[in-house]
Amino acid sequence: MLDDIREWISDNLRYILLGAAGIIIILMIILVVRLVTRPSGETSQTEPNPPAAATVQDEGSGTVENSGEAVAEAGTEETFITEKADPQVSSLVKDDTEILTLMREYYTARSGKDLTALSQIVTPWDSNTQNDVLQSDLIESYNEITTYSEAGTKAGDYVVFTCFKAKIPDYETLVPSLRMQYLVTEEDELKVLANYEQDAAISEFVTNVAKAADVQQLLAQVNAEYEAALNSDAQLKAYLTDLTSDASEGEEEQEEVSGTGEKRTALYGLNIRQETSTESAVLGTVAANDEVEVLQDVEDGWTKISYDPGTGEIIGYVRTEYLG
Repeated sequence: MLDDIREWISDNLRYILLGAAGIIIILMIILVVRLVTRPSGETSQTEPNPPAAATVQDEGSGTVENSGEAVAEAGTEETFITEKADPQVSSLVKDDTEILTLMREYYTARSGKDLTALSQIVTPWDSNTQNDVLQSDLIESYNEITTYSEAGTKAGDYVVFTCFKAKIPDYETLVPSLRMQYLVTEEDELKVLANYEQDAAISEFVTNVAKAADVQQLLAQVNAEYEAALNSDAQLKAYLTDLTSDASEGEEEQEEVSGTGEKRTALYGLNIRQETSTESAVLGTVAANDEVEVLQDVEDGWTKISYDPGTGEIIGYVRTEYLG
């Protein structure tokens, strides 16, 4: 029996070896396939865990990714880029809690002529700023305040567009209005910067922000609401129209007496206001070192000027102290 087995093995040894080799090759292929197709998260017990992906994170803020633009959060020490990559692009934030609270306090104090409160809100607080408040009587109260803000030239600064409905004395219809302010952070407190246009860098930055499409859309919306409010109240419309006409006639008479034609130079970038108040609408901006034509020296530190930036003549008021 054993001799028969040995004889069979001897006669078929070549085939047995070939079969064994085939089995070994098949087992090796299976092993290689399993290694190649192992899930990426699966590791051997002896293999160390791979390091976590690195992120950049500021203390007190969420993860900050580099998107090619200036990134800064309130409370961080990040520095803002002072020149916007595209001055026509804005990113307004509606009703930021801290900003909205400050502007409500500011306008409440302004309507009540609360100089003590305003001195803590406005910087710098001086006689000119105080006089602007005391001489402003057109608006009785500021209602339904909404803010739209964007980061300013450095961390803690903001450009703010404040929308509100103004209550004019003796009239029930509220007048939709918009004002622009610049806020700064001093000793961890947010404040309204008075006469920000005297800072050339800030003035230029604000001018660029105001050109953005969303800001222009906001302005157009407020203007439409303003016109609708006046058209709904004929007496209020007549009052505001007469008020504007009387002011224009009085200015023309004073111009004849005071004389015109003097050229003066803007020491800083200046806002041209519609009326002699820092709360008045901004008609345009005079670039630093540009010449303007003086039309009238007005009392209380204002000068009426004519300025042509190349796109058409602008007539309005600037602070006299900022003209050389």
